[in-house]
Amino acid sequence: MKKLNQAIAMSLGVLAVSPALANEAALAHQWTSNDGNANDSVGTAHGTLSNGATISEGQLILDGIDDYVRTSTIDSPISTKTLMVWATLDNLIQRSGGLLTIEHASIDQFDSIVYGERIPNQWIAGSTRLQRNVPDNGGKPETELSEVFIAIVYHSDNSIEIYRNGQIYASPYTKGVLQTYNATTTDILLGVRHFHRIGEASTVDGTDAYFAGKINEARLYDTALGWDEIQAIYSAGPVIDTNPDDGFCTEPEPTTITRNLKIHIPEAIYQAPEGDMKLWVDFKYVPNQDGRLLFEVTEYGQVE
Repeated sequence: MKKLNQAIAMSLGVLAVSPALANEAALAHQWTSNDGNANDSVGTAHGTLSNGATISEGQLILDGIDDYVRTSTIDSPISTKTLMVWATLDNLIQRSGGLLTIEHASIDQFDSIVYGERIPNQWIAGSTRLQRNVPDNGGKPETELSEVFIAIVYHSDNSIEIYRNGQIYASPYTKGVLQTYNATTTDILLGVRHFHRIGEASTVDGTDAYFAGKINEARLYDTALGWDEIQAIYSAGPVIDTNPDDGFCTEPEPTTITRNLKIHIPEAIYQAPEGDMKLWVDFKYVPNQDGRLLFEVTEYGQVE
């Protein structure tokens, strides 16, 4: 429902989600790039743009050669966890680049969302010396250069699950042992697999540690999210930049929010895995106590 939520946000000039994001209390760190920097919008693990990494229209731009972001240390220890990104590949033939990594840099211990390291075009749970990934997780090779949502879930029983666009991508498997990352020694990387690979020779379409593409948003949850929670987050989509001064969206017309506000969109494009669909959608305002503007899908149907 990302496109649908964007339509609501553009018309109201607010962030609209449907329904409220799952398990928000477990969201430990979040990098949206919407403010033109790599700051953590939830915690204090603020990032530094390195070697020419830039931000444009709310997305982190990475050249696949030497661009990356490294953050300060995380706020508190993390064991069970969910790594999550919305990202767009620049090309399909690149291999082994890391998109989002949690690491103990001093001892070269890490877990990462990695593209094509063991099987070309396959998303994997990258880890130190392949300790927590398998030769072939069964996930289908990536074939698209459009934005994709990837989430990797690390459970307390040492099992690992990988999701693509809200659906199971790789069946749960167990290899290695769940790692605990301490607050004082752990940082986050965006755009490179792990710190010890920084500075190595790389190319845009080569087999190396750098990711060539765009990262719209990255998140780290300090719990192993369930399938229903992953689906809810994918449906809501990444946080939308609603600042009209940066050219990313147009100045909205003022709208009065009342408790019984309902919105009808006669035609919206839903990007389904099997192809784009034209839908009509009805939303209603959901009153809440914390000041957020929440909208829930009440009814929808396909436009004939």
